[in-house]
Parts: sequence; structure tokens; C-alpha cells
Amino acid sequence: MKDKIYRKYIGQLEATERLGYFFESAWISYVLLEDRLLSILRSSGGEHYPNGREIRMMGTKIEEIKKRMASNVILRAQLETDDLVTQLEVWKDERNILMHKMADGSFTIDQIEEKIISLAKSGSHLVRAYSAAARRIKK
Repeated sequence: MKDKIYRKYIGQLEATERLGYFFESAWISYVLLEDRLLSILRSSGGEHYPNGREIRMMGTKIEEIKKRMASNVILRAQLETDDLVTQLEVWKDERNILMHKMADGSFTIDQIEEKIISLAKSGSHLVRAYSAAARRIKK
């Protein structure tokens, strides 16, 4: 079931970007990246902190993965390639800035459009990279 859902949203991600629906593309990228981070956490020790609390937000998932990379050779080998963790942190920060400042007058409409296109394109690249990394880590 999960594989079917994932394939559907990968297909939708590609279609939305091709059609120019960049807001939707960026949103789907976020959803899929969150899922891939959870998969990486599950494959490298679990999706909970030692105290049992669930690791929830993208930033905390990234931080936990970085901690695990220090002692996990497989994680390091898969995520240091192309500096994937740093790329995701930059993407996350750009997404957060855009989402919080989009309607407050900080950006012109043209700037918003430019930023969302960039976010969508880099997001779909990261989805592919993290999907491949998660598969290799799981094996």
C-alpha cells in the first residue's frame, strides 16, 4: 500500500512541475522528503528519541540523522554524497522563509514566483536523491 501511495505522489510531483504548478510541487516535495527522512531514521535506529518521544519536525529529523552519521558509516556514505544534508537544510530554510514571509509584503509577487519555482525544482531533485539514499540505507 505504501509503495503504491509513494509512486502516486512521485508521479504527481513530476506532473505538477511539468505543468507549472510549482506551489503544489514544493508541497509534495516536502511531504515526500519528510517520509524519506522517517525511512532513513527507521533504518538507522528508529524514529524515536531514546526517551521514546517521536522525532517530529523536519529540522529535528535532520539533526538526529546528522548525529547518527557520526557513528554510522552507511549513513555517512549515502548522505555525504553531494552534501545531501546541507542541501536539505538550505531547502528547508528557504521553504520556511517563503511560507512565513509570502503574504507580509517582504517579497514582490515576481520574487515569490521566482522563489517557489526554485524551491519546487530543488525539492524534486532532493526527493529523488533522498529516495535513492533511503533505499540504499535500508538494504
